[in-house]
Amino acid sequence: MSNIKINYVISVKNWKEERFNIKELTLKAASAALKLTKVFSCVDEVEFTINLSDDAELQNLNKEFMNNDYPTNVLSFPANEVNALKHNGYSFLESYIGDIAISFSRIQEEAIEQGKEFKNHYAHMVVHAILHLVGYDHQIESEANVMESLEIQALKTLGIDNPYEI
Repeated sequence: MSNIKINYVISVKNWKEERFNIKELTLKAASAALKLTKVFSCVDEVEFTINLSDDAELQNLNKEFMNNDYPTNVLSFPANEVNALKHNGYSFLESYIGDIAISFSRIQEEAIEQGKEFKNHYAHMVVHAILHLVGYDHQIESEANVMESLEIQALKTLGIDNPYEI
């Protein structure tokens, strides 16, 4: 298996208080997502940064980069938009694929609302974000169907039920 290097920025203490190994789960979720893509056929190592934050920071990032003035659960910032958008061709030249930001409070709230375990919802957001970093999107229905199918497959390998069946 190829190497995955994850840089962590933990901006709020809630993430440190979780009762599961956040770093281990992040690595497993990222690996599950990446195995379903062709990224490892192009590079030997994949690196990304994950910012474990809160609603306030995600709202600021969402406003600054997406023109949406509200908090969100996860944001992905591909390192190279041109290459990321060409995911079928996988023209990645470097191993750094981008940055992810995840809101603790948003993930916690959604997990409760949807009757899911926090760690399973977190794993879903990591898988979702990784797929964005390598070029998948869900702006149109056909793309959404492909992306959701990959998410379901990746999560299944982690023993997590289909997140779209609530």
